[in-house]
Amino acid sequence: MNIVKDLSQMRLNPIDERYVLCGWYENESGAERVFVKGKDLRECVRKLVDADADFGHTDAELEGGYIAAEYDVTSEAISIALEISIETNRIRGIM
Repeated sequence: MNIVKDLSQMRLNPIDERYVLCGWYENESGAERVFVKGKDLRECVRKLVDADADFGHTDAELEGGYIAAEYDVTSEAISIALEISIETNRIRGIM
């Protein structure tokens, strides 16, 4: 998994990890900073949901973009996280 706590650790693989998602979201211990890289926004969000099932259900501010995180993608990331949660629950037979 490519979730890093320190932006200085962020190195991009130009072939399959060109998208960058940065920001924070609330969890039970406060605001959690995130720096995630992947092939696109959906893959980055999936990594966050896999790491914390509550991601997408709390307050967040996220920026994303290819090579550099330059755009506010909070609403889109939250929507994707909710889609992934529903999809995962259906697969598990919870919904």
